[in-house]
Amino acid sequence: MSTKLYKFILAGTILLIVSSCASHNLSNEFLGEQQILIQAESLYEQGKYSDAATKFNFLFLNYAFSSYKSYSCYMVGECFYQDEKWNEAIDAFRLFMNRFPADSLYPDAMYKLAHSYQMNAPGMEKDQTGRKRALEQYLYFVTRFPDHPRRDDALLGMAECEEVLISKLIHEAYIYRTMNQPQAALITLLTAATMYPYTENVERAYLEIAELSLQQKDTNQALEYLFKINETDSEYSQRAQQIILDISGNITIDSPDSINIQEN
Repeated sequence: MSTKLYKFILAGTILLIVSSCASHNLSNEFLGEQQILIQAESLYEQGKYSDAATKFNFLFLNYAFSSYKSYSCYMVGECFYQDEKWNEAIDAFRLFMNRFPADSLYPDAMYKLAHSYQMNAPGMEKDQTGRKRALEQYLYFVTRFPDHPRRDDALLGMAECEEVLISKLIHEAYIYRTMNQPQAALITLLTAATMYPYTENVERAYLEIAELSLQQKDTNQALEYLFKINETDSEYSQRAQQIILDISGNITIDSPDSINIQEN
């Protein structure tokens, strides 16, 4: 065999090997991505959320052009959400929503972000910024996606947040009253009644507004809030009706817009 022919065959063989290796490496990369996804989903199904989150995060960070990029980003948040790691879930869902606003999973991420804020919020005695964020996010969700299957869950979450927030304000008003600051207490209660008018505790706020208004001899405002309390068998309703009766025994009406108290 001539030297030229040998070199030609050798060069062809090397080219074939290199081409084969390149093709093999490309296949490995594709199979690697698929394999990571399969492993991540398997770990998630087994309830191994921390390990699954690590896999999904690796897929998200290391495969820039993957068709699973948005899905893997969402699933990082989903894993933390299922694992009740609310801070991590909040960060992951916020990242997903910022990066993929047109993704079909966006509404689910929005709901779960709101719920994560709610679940991560502290007790009533502490700062309620997280619960306020949850309320804002729930409201945004039900406004933007009114037909979403999680709408009723979001409305329930809103109601739960509002009950805690109004209770917080009523408690703050109580503190002001114990400190002999009735005006600060009244302002706090008026804020509570204005911001959360559909809560169960709003009638308590109405009653306390009426009591403070009477202390300040503002009978018109007292009656305004007493008449907001529904006539039921609740302690607030019974107390309101008694105050109205007490007031009615001590007033004269000079004109339709004028109510005068008769001092005993």
